Amino acid sequence: MANDIYSKGSIIADEQFAPFNRYIDVNGLRIFGLDEVSDNFLNKVASTYEAMFASNDLINLEMRSAFSDILKENYIFQRVGFDSPEYYGGGDKLPQHPINGNYKDNQTDYIWEGLSRSAASQTNEVIEHLLHTITGVGFAFQFSEWDPLDPSSKINLAMEQAIEGGFYDVSSYESIKLRGDDEGYAKTTVIEFSYWLILAEWDYFGITDTANNNTEFTLRTASEIANYIPLAHELYLDTAAKILSRPDEAIIQSLFYDSATNDESSEEEAEEESSASKLDQQTYQESGQSIEILERSGTSYIDSLLNNGFGSPIKWVSDPFLNAEYSINGSTVISYSFPGLGTTTPLYSYEDDR
Repeated sequence: MANDIYSKGSIIADEQFAPFNRYIDVNGLRIFGLDEVSDNFLNKVASTYEAMFASNDLINLEMRSAFSDILKENYIFQRVGFDSPEYYGGGDKLPQHPINGNYKDNQTDYIWEGLSRSAASQTNEVIEHLLHTITGVGFAFQFSEWDPLDPSSKINLAMEQAIEGGFYDVSSYESIKLRGDDEGYAKTTVIEFSYWLILAEWDYFGITDTANNNTEFTLRTASEIANYIPLAHELYLDTAAKILSRPDEAIIQSLFYDSATNDESSEEEAEEESSASKLDQQTYQESGQSIEILERSGTSYIDSLLNNGFGSPIKWVSDPFLNAEYSINGSTVISYSFPGLGTTTPLYSYEDDR
């Protein structure tokens, strides 16, 4: 992973965390993917999260660094699955966490790679559930003001102000309370309110297409939040705005809208696009190249170089855009960039772990 902790690393294949056999780390958050999830989508989720950590004048670097540390120290993670819970049989058949390791309870809901979602729907699916993890788990660890189970916490007082003002309708969550799950009700209503709050502060209802027919939350902009539920606006400025940035819409468009347009191209056009062309579209930030963690063989080799950053040897996995026609006798085929071009600094040390 890059030295810049706010940048995403590469996808890692590691069966230690089965059934989540791949993951990608970004800013302290580990994003696990089930086997059916594409590498492309896993990278999109990571890139969306990365976009939430751009620099701006409101960011408090100490608070942001502390947030990253909290995610790592408490093994907070995000799960990504394919299609829907029903694809896996639903209920108890849906994997809750890796079988091994410390990643267990500190997560919220899945992000689903949809089969036929619109670009706006897929965008919202990713942003909503990343924000659930950030606020419902990360912020709850970092700030007492975001504790969903404390009726006197600032997030609860802000939510009550929204409910009393008629701006937040929680009636759809009453069934949780009726089945006797008061804690689940408290967490759910706060997590959903936090999501709507940040979406409004970012003016992100348009790109996620969540304004039309939305009667659950009726405020749409930061100015409306400030005018009608000032407790929420104050809490946002004091905490969330010092850690998170509004994602650049151009980045989000390129991840979900541009790719959706490309997906609608004819199969014939898709077949004409060569592997080499796809390879040329890769960048350092958006690469299909990945690695695999191996068990130590106990055999010593002359002139071998091992990177111990993951505690075990690693090997390259063939670039998915370089198929068998480039491989000789089953050899691994990788793509790479030349370091030090232009004004960039060349990186040769394993400490850089690029």
